[in-house]
Amino acid sequence: MSDALALISHLKKFGTLVTFNFKKDPLTKERTGLAFATYLHYDDVNNATTKRTQIVDKLKAPYNSIEVNIFSQKDKKATNKIKLTQV
Repeated sequence: MSDALALISHLKKFGTLVTFNFKKDPLTKERTGLAFATYLHYDDVNNATTKRTQIVDKLKAPYNSIEVNIFSQKDKKATNKIKLTQV
């Protein structure tokens, strides 16, 4: 299973995903260890962020530990987007 599918499978446990994307370095095209996911409902974000540091079972250590945070923009109070960082 690819890293992306493993992460998506992990995140689907918390609700309905609308989008998911990895960020890549513009020069090397390598993944930066940062990803964003958007859920259909705000409650799904709350479910996904109850534990900030999470272990993705289908990924091998040390790449299976992620930090999950609510992604907020300065002009928006509520959001249905989360930011994932490889720990």
